Amino acid sequence: MNANQQTAAVSAPVQFTRKPGEYITPAQLRALLKSNLGLNARQVTVAKGHGLQYLDVTIRDAAVDVAAVEAFAKTFNTWNMDQTDYVTGQSITVGTTAAVDAAHAAPFMEAALKLAEYAEGMKETGVASFNDVAEGLYLNKDRGEIWLSLGQARRPYRRGYELRQNWAIRAIALDIATLSRK
Repeated sequence: MNANQQTAAVSAPVQFTRKPGEYITPAQLRALLKSNLGLNARQVTVAKGHGLQYLDVTIRDAAVDVAAVEAFAKTFNTWNMDQTDYVTGQSITVGTTAAVDAAHAAPFMEAALKLAEYAEGMKETGVASFNDVAEGLYLNKDRGEIWLSLGQARRPYRRGYELRQNWAIRAIALDIATLSRK
């Protein structure tokens, strides 16, 4: 049986309790990802950032459900900043490799090209709905800056694009993929 045919046998969720001020280690988080979501080291890596206060989870396999990993990691994120910029807790971020990004963006390349062409023809300011691409997806243009949003919310997810660049089309496709899984 190859890796693509394997299905993870995930039992009941493993609980992890920690005392206030105690950080989860990369090894502990990796073990929890394996026991709760059935993910192995080839699919997801966990590394510490600047210190144990910052953990980075990197998804290396396009078949992994990014939203599930983000939701799981969020349960351990205790990052808090008060009004005086005093930081407490632990920050856990989830990212993906370039190969995973490319795999997620690939199905949306044609739609991204369609959005880019439409944006080129838009006036200086405007909003266009693209429900056929993703439910509630809007293309926004304001003073030449272009971004995508879900629903009518104003600028919840914003990135400027240079539409004549190939990377911009890939970025739009990846944004569509990201927004459509929320």
